[in-house]
Amino acid sequence: MNAPQTSNYYPKKRWKHFRNRIKKDEISPSIISVSESTSEEKAVFICNTYLHLATAIGWFIALEVFLLKFGVAQMVIDGFIAVGRGFIFVFLALIILLWLFFSFVKLLIESESSKEQYIGFGMRVFVSSFIFAPLLSLYEKNYGIELILEAGIITIGLSLGITAVAFLTHKDFSFLLPILVISCFLTIGFFITGIIFRFSIQNVVALILVALAAGWMLYETSKVLHRYQINQHVAASIALFSSIEFLFLAILRSYRTSSSIQNYKNDSNAQ
Repeated sequence: MNAPQTSNYYPKKRWKHFRNRIKKDEISPSIISVSESTSEEKAVFICNTYLHLATAIGWFIALEVFLLKFGVAQMVIDGFIAVGRGFIFVFLALIILLWLFFSFVKLLIESESSKEQYIGFGMRVFVSSFIFAPLLSLYEKNYGIELILEAGIITIGLSLGITAVAFLTHKDFSFLLPILVISCFLTIGFFITGIIFRFSIQNVVALILVALAAGWMLYETSKVLHRYQINQHVAASIALFSSIEFLFLAILRSYRTSSSIQNYKNDSNAQ
């Protein structure tokens, strides 16, 4: 009588365990979703994702400090001002170029090649820094560096709270996607209507944008836990990075709106 075969599904070494699991299931590691992975594989994926996210945020902050301190952001602003009447055409051309660039970067990040993923990762963070630099320079001149710092702190705190909700509830928030898309169109409609009929809805738009950004980050965080494949930690980190950028912009706008209204009230009282 033959002795019963022992299972090799749980070897001691992580790499061996993963290799044997792939061999046994006869599937590629690239098509194993996080939700289908073991607890150990899921933990490794989450750690890698948030380590890359922290790296992206660190690089972004360092590049912003460099661009603001050495006047590169102001040079970009002066270049747009020098364009003059052709600004709208340059702006539209820039939007198209950025769309093409981000589409190309997305292909790199979602590639099976680890080298291409990291090339896309670096390009994404680098270009985002150049996009944000002129905007932050204008905010610094008009409202002070304190507003940017406060918005950054609020963004980090809110991001941690949203992440905690996604991790503690273990729910799949993919149902939020159609709600978020419809809300985006409604917000754009509100904004255009306000311009056409000349009534101010700055506070409403600012609050809606913050709510949208928070909902979008909750959706992306849930997607990391349920929708990504276990070799897509670079793509997952960039998706979270993009949602944090959106949240930061929304909070900046809400702070700017509050500051503008307060300045208007102070001017009215002075008169």
